[in-house]
Amino acid sequence: MKTIIIPINTLAEKRGGLVKAAVQKANLLSQEKDYKIVILVLSYQKHLLEVVMDMKNDGKLAEAVDVINVIEFLNPNPSNRVKNLKIDEKKLTKIRDGKNYRFYDNGIYVMFKNVNKVNGRIEFIDHFKMGRVRFLREEFDFRGNLTRYVEYGNKNTATMHRYVDKNKKCFLSIWIDEETHEWKRAIDFNTGKEYKGMGAFYIDIINKIVQNFENPVIFSLFSEKLKNIPEDGKNLDYIISKLDSNVKKISSLHNTHLLDPYNNKNEVQPIFRDLFENTNFDRIVVLTEAQKKDIESVFNRDIEVIPNSCDFPIREYNVGKDINRIIMISRIDAKKRVDLAIEIMKIISNKDPKLYLDFYGFGYKDELEEEIYSKVKDYSLKNFNFKGFTSNINEELQKSGMSILTSDTEAFPLTIIESIANNVPCISFDIKYGPKDMIKSGKNGYLIEQNNIEGFADKIIECKERLKRGEFKNISSTVLNISSDKVKKQWIDLIESL
Repeated sequence: MKTIIIPINTLAEKRGGLVKAAVQKANLLSQEKDYKIVILVLSYQKHLLEVVMDMKNDGKLAEAVDVINVIEFLNPNPSNRVKNLKIDEKKLTKIRDGKNYRFYDNGIYVMFKNVNKVNGRIEFIDHFKMGRVRFLREEFDFRGNLTRYVEYGNKNTATMHRYVDKNKKCFLSIWIDEETHEWKRAIDFNTGKEYKGMGAFYIDIINKIVQNFENPVIFSLFSEKLKNIPEDGKNLDYIISKLDSNVKKISSLHNTHLLDPYNNKNEVQPIFRDLFENTNFDRIVVLTEAQKKDIESVFNRDIEVIPNSCDFPIREYNVGKDINRIIMISRIDAKKRVDLAIEIMKIISNKDPKLYLDFYGFGYKDELEEEIYSKVKDYSLKNFNFKGFTSNINEELQKSGMSILTSDTEAFPLTIIESIANNVPCISFDIKYGPKDMIKSGKNGYLIEQNNIEGFADKIIECKERLKRGEFKNISSTVLNISSDKVKKQWIDLIESL
């Protein structure tokens, strides 16, 4: 029996392609009877158990997949009972605010109780001191158990997390940087050990977790800097490389290793240079032959190629589709270059005002998301619509004339394959890596020189004209089809070779 451990930062259906790929890998390998599959969630998620239950009920996560939260692993006395919260409200004046409540003590605002609008459960309770200054939040899971205290500083941002067991006893404290919101240091009160950096914390705790399993094999799927692992150079690859030698280690890249502008194979991001020169990983895997070739031409390292499975069902051409509708499926992230999509639609608005774009995806409520929304507003664009997250991608594609991808870089953009499988041509910049493997320019979409927004807009208009002539009706036959059985066999062969 081997235990396959797949760390991710958070788990939810509404997440980007990386989490989707991790869940896909977990589901695929869970079909192998000799493998135990564990998804290891690194960050705190108070509703994680509920998320797992919902995903399994919806068939999005295989029943055989176990999910462990690193923070909750340290909880010596977890509670599984539903609790009715009791708040001392006798001396307070309660004022209803929608489904929420505000509490006053002789006219002074002292407490706010947030209630889930769907199920009526308490999500959190905020406490205030004189001057409406928040100093403490109590957070509750979906069973009504208190799980965490969040302390706030003078800037109304978190300065400390205190995680508590069923007896409200703190088992873990984490210091938070008030300016950057990054996790800085931690104390595990079970052992009395203080960690002066989150890298050391995660190395220690993940080591403890994996030693509970037989023949552990652990994946590293992402290399980005995280707020809960903020130290320079100490990303997930670094942490996994420092685990005990009996743990087999696989780094599986799902993004580019190149520096911006992502087109020079010799200009490698430092974190990936460290990875390729690191001898602690048993295997390094990428998604395309092109990326393998670029890495091996610079580094003395053998690289494996295992793509994501993409055996999407081929769908009939929808004769009732709106050929004026362009669809974009993406996160609002710097590398996705949603700003270029806006510039393209600005050009389109002057050339063909009937064309419009529906954007499906989500952002992170950060400065970039604000900039994207402001840009559309500043341009007074009527042809760019934010539609939010959808789990019905195929249904939305079927209604669309074409799809677009404006990223600076990708690794293996499944949205292109989903589009073509629905007989919807895709227009993309010719970037590293993936689009060139999927799009046959002129046959099932178009590849455009990177950052050429005028050329991109022209191809959108050309695509519409060809749709009007009845072209692109059977492009699903050109889709890149990689069966899940083939991918599963590749992963099993690799794992068994360790």
